[in-house]
Amino acid sequence: LMRVTAGAPWISREYARAVRRPRANVIADEIFKSGAFPGDTDLRVLAHPSGPLPGADLIFAENGFGYHTGKDAPGRIQVGDLARC
Repeated sequence: LMRVTAGAPWISREYARAVRRPRANVIADEIFKSGAFPGDTDLRVLAHPSGPLPGADLIFAENGFGYHTGKDAPGRIQVGDLARC
């Protein structure tokens, strides 16, 4: 878990309750905020000036080089990837 939208702490609690080994890290969020990473996240796209939709950014670190690129395809998802979230 990288971050949740402001005003939605319940998402973090539900994530921690729902997954077997919850993990969270703010370092990636700081990298995104600094502009050092040239990409974007789905959550930031959904954020609206009138107030963001409640949501969370999850990062898949293993084999993540193709995420949101031309190499991104459903076939790259390994069995159990989503279950490990």
